Amino acid sequence: MDKWNPSTGSKGPLDVAWFRITNILVEKRSYANVCMVASKVGLPLEVDKESLTKNDYVRVKIGCRDVTKVPANVDGVLDFHFYDYFFQREVPQDGYTDASGTKWIRNERDQAKDDFPSPKKQRMEQSKQAGQGFEAGPSKSYDAGKGKQMTNEISESIQQQ
Repeated sequence: MDKWNPSTGSKGPLDVAWFRITNILVEKRSYANVCMVASKVGLPLEVDKESLTKNDYVRVKIGCRDVTKVPANVDGVLDFHFYDYFFQREVPQDGYTDASGTKWIRNERDQAKDDFPSPKKQRMEQSKQAGQGFEAGPSKSYDAGKGKQMTNEISESIQQQ
C-alpha cells in the first residue's frame, strides 16, 4: 500500500502571485469586499491590510491555475452597482538596494530585456551608427493607419481606383 499523497488526482498546482486591484472605492474597501472582488479571478489567499486605506490600489495574494492569464479588467457588482476592477500582477525582480537605500539595482541575470523595441528607436539607432541624418524628399512608404505601411506601388494602385 502506497503512502497517501494530497496531490493524487489533482489537475495541477495552485499558481500564486500578488496583484494590485484598482477602482475599488475607498469607502467600500473592506476585507470582505476586497476578497469578493479578488474571487472574480481566483482564490484570495491574503490581503495587504495596510493597502486597504493607504493607496489607490489594494494588494491581494491570489491563487489560480495560471497567474499570467488573469484578465486585466473584470466587471462586478458591489453594493448593487456595477464597477470595472483592474488587476495588475506584481512581478518579483531579483536584485538589491544600493548602500544609500534609494536605488534598486537588478542582478545581471535579471536585466530588463527589450523584447519589443520600437521601430522608430531602431531607425534612429541605425542612422546614428551609420553617421547619417534624415534626408528630405519623398518617402518610399506611407502610413496606412494602425501601424501599417504601404509601399509606393500599393498606394498608387489605390489612388488610381
